[in-house]
Amino acid sequence: MLTLNVSERRACRALGQHRSTQRKVPRGKDDEEQLSADLIELARRYVESFNTRLRDELLDGEIFYSLREAQIVIESWRIHYNTKRPHASLGYRPPAPEVFVPAMAAWPTRPAAMVQRPTLN
Repeated sequence: MLTLNVSERRACRALGQHRSTQRKVPRGKDDEEQLSADLIELARRYVESFNTRLRDELLDGEIFYSLREAQIVIESWRIHYNTKRPHASLGYRPPAPEVFVPAMAAWPTRPAAMVQRPTLN
């Protein structure tokens, strides 16, 4: 039996499943092993599903000519996948929509005493 030394709380958080939704109540060592095996299988299917989407939606349609180009394109796809792309399991909503904060709203206004220095050309 493969042991990953991962707590139930961490496994449920990684799978996006609340701990109270567990259908099995641990009944000792035997049941704990079966529950762990079920969680590992679920995680494996989740990773395979993601890898399939990554391959189908990105890698099969791209030819990368440099490592830097691959990093930029894959990072762009990752941001799109995690913030804009609707997911069926979430009711066709994006998982983590980006929060827009106007640039000037994040900074307090300048005090009157601060004057911009002239710039040299």
